[in-house]
Formats: sequence, structure tokens, C-alpha cells
Amino acid sequence: MDSGGIFELQTGQAVDFDWTWEGAAAFRPRDPDSYEKSSSSNGDVRGDSTGEVVWAGEVVEVDEASGKIFVKVDGDQSPPTTGSFFVRPFEFLSVLHSIYHSADCRVLQEMLPGRLQAA
Repeated sequence: MDSGGIFELQTGQAVDFDWTWEGAAAFRPRDPDSYEKSSSSNGDVRGDSTGEVVWAGEVVEVDEASGKIFVKVDGDQSPPTTGSFFVRPFEFLSVLHSIYHSADCRVLQEMLPGRLQAA
């Protein structure tokens, strides 16, 4: 099994995000044109199991001046390919929602009331 790695994506121009890139995800949908027009293009692309995403990874660094985006791709994901891709900012509210409601986060849910009162 491949261990994944860090990949350099070159945009060919300077990049200027209207948001901080920390925690962002870069990904390439199987059909970028229909994805861009789709109103249902929300959700966690890293966990996509529908086959609609060719590759996806976490943005770990951005060189805005040279237009380079460095992406960490896990070993079970395909490496980035040439072509169009999207960069989605960290989805704070969806993560917060999963912490409060997901069965996987029961331990955190038990700790939250006391920690929130302390804050």
C-alpha cells in the first residue's frame, strides 16, 4: 500500500484566498464542470466514497506569490493529477456539528458541558 505524501500543485499564477488556508482541502472531482454547477457540492470531500472525487487532500502550505499549493494526500487516496481542482476552506460549522451530534464523538460530548461552563 502506498503511504501517500505531500504534493506540490502549481496554479501558474499567484493565489489570493479570501480566507485562511489552514485546514482547507484540495480535491479534483471526476467531472469538474458539473461539480462547479452543482448546488449539492457541499460535504467532506476527504470522506467521499461515491467515486465522484478523483483525489483529495489536506492543504498544508500555500506559497501565494508563486501560486503553489502543497497538499497532503493519505496513502489510501489517489495522488493529484494534472487538470482542474478545487480548494475548499476548513468547514468549521460542519466539524462543530459532528462533534455535537456524531456517535463517534461521544467522549467529547460528555466533556463539553463542563468545559463550556469553565470557559
